[in-house]
Amino acid sequence: SIERKPFEIEKFCKRLLSVKNWKEQSQHVYTRFEIFSVCDLVIDLFRREQTLAEIAPPVRIVGDIHGQYEDLVRLLNCRTSTNTEDDKKASYAFATKKWVFLGDYVDRGFNSLECILLVFSLKIVFPRQYILLRGNHETRVINFRYGFRKFNDAFSYMPLACLVGIKILCMHGGISPELVSLDAIRMIERPLTDVNPIRLAQDLLWADPDDFGKPHVGEFCHNKNRGLSVCFNAPAVHDACRRLNVCMIVRAHQMMPAGFKFFADRKLCTVFSAPRYMNEIDNRGAVLKVAANGKVSIMVMKKSKLQPGNKPVSEEVTKFPGQSEYTALADIEAAAKIGMVSTPAVVSNLPWVEKYRPSKLDELVAHEQVVKTLTKFIENRTLPHLLFYGPPGTGKTTTVLAAARKMYSPARMSSMVLELNASDERGIDVVRNTIVNFAQTKGLQSYATASSSDQVPFKMVILDEADAMTKDAQNALRRVIEKYTDNVRFCIICNYLASIIPAIQSRCTRFRFAPLDQKLIVPRLDFIVNSENIKMTSDGRQALLTVSNGDMRTVINTLQSTAMSFDTVSESTVYQCIGQPTPKEMKQVVSILLNDSAKTCMNLIKTKLFDNGYALQDVITHLHDWAFTLDIPDDAMSAIVTGLGEVEQNLASGCSNETQLAAVVAAFFEAKGLCAKEMKQAGVKAKGLCTKEMNQTGVEAMEH
Repeated sequence: SIERKPFEIEKFCKRLLSVKNWKEQSQHVYTRFEIFSVCDLVIDLFRREQTLAEIAPPVRIVGDIHGQYEDLVRLLNCRTSTNTEDDKKASYAFATKKWVFLGDYVDRGFNSLECILLVFSLKIVFPRQYILLRGNHETRVINFRYGFRKFNDAFSYMPLACLVGIKILCMHGGISPELVSLDAIRMIERPLTDVNPIRLAQDLLWADPDDFGKPHVGEFCHNKNRGLSVCFNAPAVHDACRRLNVCMIVRAHQMMPAGFKFFADRKLCTVFSAPRYMNEIDNRGAVLKVAANGKVSIMVMKKSKLQPGNKPVSEEVTKFPGQSEYTALADIEAAAKIGMVSTPAVVSNLPWVEKYRPSKLDELVAHEQVVKTLTKFIENRTLPHLLFYGPPGTGKTTTVLAAARKMYSPARMSSMVLELNASDERGIDVVRNTIVNFAQTKGLQSYATASSSDQVPFKMVILDEADAMTKDAQNALRRVIEKYTDNVRFCIICNYLASIIPAIQSRCTRFRFAPLDQKLIVPRLDFIVNSENIKMTSDGRQALLTVSNGDMRTVINTLQSTAMSFDTVSESTVYQCIGQPTPKEMKQVVSILLNDSAKTCMNLIKTKLFDNGYALQDVITHLHDWAFTLDIPDDAMSAIVTGLGEVEQNLASGCSNETQLAAVVAAFFEAKGLCAKEMKQAGVKAKGLCTKEMNQTGVEAMEH
């Protein structure tokens, strides 16, 4: 069979944005292959999102479009600067801003097909910058009537609501008596072919605000105008905001003469983004802008008068007179108290391992040679397929993400880099669908600037924890690597090289990441401690370094957990936080095993360890480390290590802790017997065994 050319989504998207004559229908012709490709790609993205999508500000929120393609493109092509003297430096809002669309992309206007194809294409090209919610016109009943059957599968996977910065809740329709918590939205399963059987889903798409004319009536009533769903009044909005812990609700669904309208003391805002609706009503269109600090402003569009692209949209925009900017709560004491966190606050909510992850190659604390080699590859645009392997927490993922940031501008990262975790997506379907769909589309020459001379021409697929991939998936991946080398570079990350099939290894340049030296970890550790204003003792620092075994991720995660649980990070609090015995406790356990009777060993160890909630598995790990500090003959050392290994295997098989504790005691007694036998032959009386370190503490020890 003849192999079809890859679908170039970026070129298709650019074509949609570059129509010159809106009345020339020949420019609006799309093939079946193009339409089906767009739907398949966007469905894959919708599947990965929750029914309640989330995005951090700054963001722009767009209401109903209803097929008014000219106004949609005019809005999206808005330059981020009104200075048009140097077009080469001007950047476009659709490529540099984040957007939430509230639904109703189709119907009523003349260009519904173009509208839905454009927003779907932008979602594919910039997946992290666009949230597309489902409106009441994105339903099977509506679209059977208007001929959108091919898109219904995509509509069934669309999110129903979005949370902006944890404090602004967005949907197409409105709130519901079934909306008892945000989790209620998250629990709605998709694909959702018909929203009507699910009351909450129906209300999110169809409900309307209404004062009812009677303040004493209930909060909800039947929506007579729609013939289904509910109307809700101002008390219902206040109760919903309080119950859901949000400061504002933003919805669409209704035409507003000014493009927007507030309700319930500005707790709710209706946004309508189709000016001159149906070419009959003299209304304006509006877009709600949420800044990083939580301030909200309204951008109002007049009826379009010019051909798109001839003039920056910002010159056609008027601010809401008198109050162009306000905060989401009328009674706030400060902008930060509205709950819409500013950018620094958003970052502080991140796990520290992400918050302090190096973003540039020159910020990495280790693997200097790897960094130099990657930098040279990138500068020469000769990056090969990569295979990073080594223990966890050694910087494999951080290194490749830093390399990606060096290659791509922030505006291009979301469209040029696909990051997957093979422990979650490990089967052959991921390779055949997700990776192939991404790989077969050509790389986008950035819309952020007109100059593309510094752009890397290929995409990147980052496949983390590839150890978990099945053999079938790896074999399929090998073929994909071969087929799409011109368009994509693959970076495969694993802990164990042997888990990757030789056919993939041979196609990649391999880099080994060794455990980090403690000297390299200390500066980053101290930096985090100072940045977070943490009290940490010297033995606490050493405890973090000891438990990490060269794993930077473990160091940072343990530091954060300990700092959140205790006032001071010390040795005792570190071990208490991770639930493992301290070195002092282990020293006592080893002393008991080497010097007391079997019965005493069993009773004392149970008291010291099991009663404190320690797992025998952790005790085994520490005993293994202690065993190699013992000054004993090789055969005795072998007896201890072998016994501990067998116990560890038995525990993994489900054997009981008490039975295996007896086996540990037996292993040490076997070692003591071998030592006593050897010393008897040497004419030395054996009183006990211990480490050289224990000799200094006065623990009974044998004399050599």
